[in-house]
Amino acid sequence: MYLKDLKIPGYLVINQVTKKGELLVELELRLWKRIGNRVVEQKANDKGGFAIPELNTEIYPEGRNLKLVRMDTGEVLQSIDVLEMLLEQEAQRAEQADERAKQEAQRAEQEAQRAEQEAQRAEQAESIIYSTVQNMLAKGMNTSLIAEITGLSIEAIMNLTKK
Repeated sequence: MYLKDLKIPGYLVINQVTKKGELLVELELRLWKRIGNRVVEQKANDKGGFAIPELNTEIYPEGRNLKLVRMDTGEVLQSIDVLEMLLEQEAQRAEQADERAKQEAQRAEQEAQRAEQEAQRAEQAESIIYSTVQNMLAKGMNTSLIAEITGLSIEAIMNLTKK
C-alpha cells in the first residue's frame, strides 16, 4: 500500500536470507514498478536481474553479491558506491535543470516587469505631450508653431487634440 500512497516509481528488494534465517547461495531480487496507478511486480530477466533504465543500469545477482552493468556501454560497475555516485550525479543534474528553469522563470518575470515599466513610461510621456500641446493651444499657439517647437507632425498634433 505504501508504494501506491507515496507514489514511488519503483522498489527493489534484495533478499539474501531464507525464511529460516539461513544465507542464500544466490541473492534473490524482486522489483516492483509503478505503471499508471498500479504497482506491478516485474519479471526477472534470464540472469535473475532487472534492467533499470532510469539509472542506465542492469542489476543482477552474482552469488551473494550484486553485479551492476551500465546498459549503454556494458561496463561492469565495481561496487555499490558507483551506483550511489551515479544516483548522486543524476540528482545533481536534475537539481541543476530545476535551478536553470527557476532562473529562466525569473528572467521572464523581470522582462515582463521591464516591458510593463516601459509601457507605463510611454503612457506618461504621451500624457505629458498631450498636456503640453493642450497648454500651447490654450495660449493661442497655432499647430504649425507647435509642430516646429515639439517636432511633432501637424497630423499628430491634430490627433492629440481629438482625445
